[in-house]
Amino acid sequence: MSITEFARNYQIPTSVVYNASLRVPYEDRREYDGDYPHDALLAATTEELTSRNAFHQEKIDRNNTYLKALSEGCGGSG
Repeated sequence: MSITEFARNYQIPTSVVYNASLRVPYEDRREYDGDYPHDALLAATTEELTSRNAFHQEKIDRNNTYLKALSEGCGGSG
């Protein structure tokens, strides 16, 4: 399955699937003539999206800490 077909099939941006495809070892796709095995691309895309979520969740958690400090009126001389 090509990256474009996979992205279209699951309605995921092609750039996300492309980045995920870099996680699929060449040996896993050697017999697919340049395409990717569906299962390998599915696992790689799941891993890519999970990683992106974790990255952004970390930022959200940090910002929520800042918002909490602001709402509690901590620090500073006002």
